Amino acid sequence: MAPNLQERVGVAEVEIDHLEEKIDEVQANLREFRTEITHKLEDMQAASTKQHRELGEKIADLEKIKDKWIYLGLGGLFVIELVSKNWDLISKLMQH
Repeated sequence: MAPNLQERVGVAEVEIDHLEEKIDEVQANLREFRTEITHKLEDMQAASTKQHRELGEKIADLEKIKDKWIYLGLGGLFVIELVSKNWDLISKLMQH
């Protein structure tokens, strides 16, 4: 016996209900996945920002140290040149 039209419509309605449930389930899973990804991205951004700030502070400290040594070196070179150019005068003063 071939199913009548009413039975076929009933079966189709049940299948449509199952499909709608599956669609709702997929949409809920997508929303949950999106929320998880958003939280992970926010965590990664916070970690990245913290890391950049720490690296920036370290770079600034290193630049201060570098500048200190440059000025010390330049000052030392100035003193060496001053002494070498005036060595005769310095040696005369040391003899008296």
